[in-house]
Amino acid sequence: MTTATTINDIKESNARGQRNFDELRAIIQRMNDSLRRLEGSVAEIKIRPRVRSIIRQRLNLDRPRILLGGDGAMEHLLDDLLDAAVAAQRITYDQRNRLLDADFIASATDRTKQPPEPVYLAVELSVTVDRHDIERAAEWAGILAQASENRTVALVLGGVIPPQAAAHAASQQVNIVQLADLNIPEDEN
Repeated sequence: MTTATTINDIKESNARGQRNFDELRAIIQRMNDSLRRLEGSVAEIKIRPRVRSIIRQRLNLDRPRILLGGDGAMEHLLDDLLDAAVAAQRITYDQRNRLLDADFIASATDRTKQPPEPVYLAVELSVTVDRHDIERAAEWAGILAQASENRTVALVLGGVIPPQAAAHAASQQVNIVQLADLNIPEDEN
């Protein structure tokens, strides 16, 4: 065995090791993505029964009704609203479908206004709030405002709210409510 052959063997072994490492890194990334989706799903299940009281208590709005993301009993009201908005060309069919990606859509009444006025809410739920969550809530609220022709509130419910996310939310006029029971300790992230 020559030195050149040994060097080539070492190079091939290193290349195989690098490919294996890259494959493992991709598998770990997929697992992390799946875990984040699972955490989000668990958070939605955990928060769903409380969304109405969060809207009532934290935003001071009366008679909140969950139109999307609840038990499904009110979803026909949202479908009717969006179908009418598409027919009237206030929103596109693509916008309608993007809005249906929201974690929750709700309606409520603002009794601090005279006369009381209807309010719609586009809600994003995230264990750790980031720029993407805020932008999604803002986009959904914009579409919902066009569709309903009423005041609309963008709301993000989250466990961990980094300062940069809070600042971005304020600049986008997106409300954030921190929920302690969604907070996952740093060593588990």
